[in-house]
Amino acid sequence: MRISPSIAQAIVKEISDAVNKNVNLMDDTGRIIASPNPERVGTEHMGARKIVEEKLECLTVCTDQEYSGSLVGINLPLYFRGDIVGVIGITGEWDQIAQYVQLIKKASEALLKDAYIQETSNALRMRQRNYLHTLLFGTAAQLSEDFLSLGATLGLDIQLPYRCLCISFAAPEGRSAEIQTLLDRAEEYLERTYSGLMLYRESTQLSLFTTILDENHLRTLVSRLSGSLPLQPGFSLKAGVDMGPHHGLQLRTGRVQAEKSLHIAFMEQGEPLIFYGDMTSGIYLGEISAASKKEYLARIFKGMSLAEMQEWAQLLATFYACDGSLNKTADKLFIHKNTLQYQLRKLASLTGYDPRSITNAGLYQTAIQFLKAI
Repeated sequence: MRISPSIAQAIVKEISDAVNKNVNLMDDTGRIIASPNPERVGTEHMGARKIVEEKLECLTVCTDQEYSGSLVGINLPLYFRGDIVGVIGITGEWDQIAQYVQLIKKASEALLKDAYIQETSNALRMRQRNYLHTLLFGTAAQLSEDFLSLGATLGLDIQLPYRCLCISFAAPEGRSAEIQTLLDRAEEYLERTYSGLMLYRESTQLSLFTTILDENHLRTLVSRLSGSLPLQPGFSLKAGVDMGPHHGLQLRTGRVQAEKSLHIAFMEQGEPLIFYGDMTSGIYLGEISAASKKEYLARIFKGMSLAEMQEWAQLLATFYACDGSLNKTADKLFIHKNTLQYQLRKLASLTGYDPRSITNAGLYQTAIQFLKAI
């Protein structure tokens, strides 16, 4: 194991703060790689080199001139898996530091072990992420039989049946930093709470592949995740689920379906979770460009402002939700039935499309969905 300068500096700071003594850490060549004194970093410590070369269990330096680059103090080898990987040095006279020697050695070796475990874990997670990226977005040439079988060696059994969830957060404009923090917290919670997950982090969403297949259990997962997060006013968790289960290369299809469902969840204010199997028009809405949606709205509403379109859309959404009943719609909108009839006739006059006509209802329903998406 090679001790990286960042790990060495972290160890030196933690040990120095704990015992209130100057502590230096040298690598397995005798070079100082971490020290409270920045000027010493990178210089040779001949006492440490002697420990490594002669495999000494301790070296006491009695004067600053005894070993080049070494100060008065105690130097001890640090072992990892039976090999000396570095040397820890405590500056000071023996009677001042004797009580700390073994404590510092054991603490330093424990910190090295923890750092190695963390580095190994981080390296595995990076390999897993790269593997999932290729699986979900790679070219056909990259997806050989060998590649598909490689997943198992990384702890990713892609031949199991999975459901895919795409998770993100609705938030006020300009709060992207908070969204990233929430994605971090969501990732930590899911890894800590559920086993058998495959997670792929994207810029504004988290793609989650889980062996939990039952829709009620998936709803519970999303509900518990939302409840575990510190959601500020104006923030809400949104999730979309595929029509799975999927496995192998089909996981690509699962992610696409889940992402489409997520887009609809963002459009539906009161719905935190949308299943792809429950979608109708939402299946294709995400594939229509924003420019095409705006052009469609301009043709239907004849050049009205966005605010005017949204006002009409609110009225129409209530009207269609009440199956065209004038009485029910008027009650929900807290207006008189005659006022509602007047407004519907006015809209028909402005657009040329009577919203009470079954033929035109589909045009307006599509317009309502487009307005939610822009």
